[in-house]
Amino acid sequence: MYFFIFIYFLLSSPLLFCKNDLFVTYELNSGRFGDNLVSYVTAKLLSLQLGATFLYVPFPYSDQLKLHLLEKQFKEQEINLYGKKILYQKEDEMSYFEKNNSGLIITKWKNRPVFYTQNYVFRDILKQHISPVFNINYIKLPPDTISVALHIRIGGGYDSLAAKIKNPRRFPPLHFFIDQLKRILFMFPDKKLYVHIFTDDPDPQKLVILLKKEMRTSRISYGYRKEDNRHDLNVLEDFFNMMRFDVLVRPSSCFSKLVQYLGDHKLVFIPQKLHFTSNTEWIIDTVQMVIRGDCGHEIIGKIPCWKTDEPFQYQNKNCVSCLPDWNHQPILDMYNKETKKMVKKLIAPNVEISYIDLPKNSISVAIHMCSGKTKQYPHCFAPLHYFSDQIKRILFMFPEQPLYVYIFTDDPNPARFISYFKNNIFSDFITYDYRKTTRSDDKNTVEDFFNMMRFDVLIRPASNFSGLAQYLGDHQIVILPEELHFNLTSENSWYVDTVQIVVKINNHYKIFGNVRSGYAEEIITIF
Repeated sequence: MYFFIFIYFLLSSPLLFCKNDLFVTYELNSGRFGDNLVSYVTAKLLSLQLGATFLYVPFPYSDQLKLHLLEKQFKEQEINLYGKKILYQKEDEMSYFEKNNSGLIITKWKNRPVFYTQNYVFRDILKQHISPVFNINYIKLPPDTISVALHIRIGGGYDSLAAKIKNPRRFPPLHFFIDQLKRILFMFPDKKLYVHIFTDDPDPQKLVILLKKEMRTSRISYGYRKEDNRHDLNVLEDFFNMMRFDVLVRPSSCFSKLVQYLGDHKLVFIPQKLHFTSNTEWIIDTVQMVIRGDCGHEIIGKIPCWKTDEPFQYQNKNCVSCLPDWNHQPILDMYNKETKKMVKKLIAPNVEISYIDLPKNSISVAIHMCSGKTKQYPHCFAPLHYFSDQIKRILFMFPEQPLYVYIFTDDPNPARFISYFKNNIFSDFITYDYRKTTRSDDKNTVEDFFNMMRFDVLIRPASNFSGLAQYLGDHQIVILPEELHFNLTSENSWYVDTVQIVVKINNHYKIFGNVRSGYAEEIITIF
């Protein structure tokens, strides 16, 4: 545990690696408050990762936030003082970080940050900076009810029909909100709901009338702004009020995405897949449901939009327990070579390591399997099918190459995993191996850690151990679980739906998300 405490403090201090001659700012876009705030967040995150000086560019409403007082402001007339201008391109990160140690980095609108809820360090910084400097008229939430915020964006007075058709998830139809209200009623049959409508529609009452028509129940009371409601009024009041609700049902917009990230909602629903029923109308087919525990840990699942009894397996489930403060995660930036080099020097063995003899002319594949006894963190304990699926994927990607697959596990009987793989993967191109000596969770840990870094491919769970092995290693491919769902018939069984794949191509890292776990041939599009 103390090892990870040290790494947290080491990597989360931007002053430790500060480059005084490197600056980061951002270009504004033609969007509204949410779009510009995402641009700010993108550049802020990059500046912390690089230890660079951040330069703030004002945008509408930003002067009403604390960041306006806390940040150093970019001045166009002083641009020559910052050195050469560098346009940040996400797809060219490796060569970019190697070549640029000074100058002014400008992030573009299309560079989006990853909103990782458990990055407490960054989230706490943002919550401090993105806070109001004036008194907010907070909505009084009724006691003993579940408060539900509906962010219904219709584009009134701002977005054209063409803009809606181009970005339909930003404008989910009313049935999406109705379906999720029915789902919440089903999940909490003994609770009353207070539903507040946040919208750019100048007449929110008509939306309430439509909702009441479909939701014939006495368990819901509604609230909305009675007067002066427009897309360009009460923007910050809505933004900060929306964060305080138990449940958030939102479109796929920058505004409500930041509300979700900065808020403490227990449940969030977001539209996912959809289909058009005409040139100007569409229906939401599936939604993403985010369940957040008291510690901020999230479980994400895909569910049919209309099947409102689908998530009953989550009801009253203790999905997570609160984590101690040392679990706050640093940003492991694989491109910051200076930081990585120093950490590798510090995290080096002071005992003799018995390194595995990796066969030549084979692709070496490290499988890290946590058998553990607790299932509160399902991404840390990926099921066997996940590892089997990824071995098949590697076989498909390299059809003529033999594989050397080594099982790293805390399980005392690794041979049973190999039997499973052999029964599910019929190939003469695979050689399996594992530690033959008796082991338990507290033995050979250091040897496994340093051996795991040397493999060509790492297939891992979402654990601190293998996360650091990935960061410090030089793998060509890393695969880790992304989205999952629980088995309806068992609380202790789950299935990995999608995976994230990190591929090193020509010394550049490419990250591919939302790849279906069981479809080995999908990754062929990378090459």
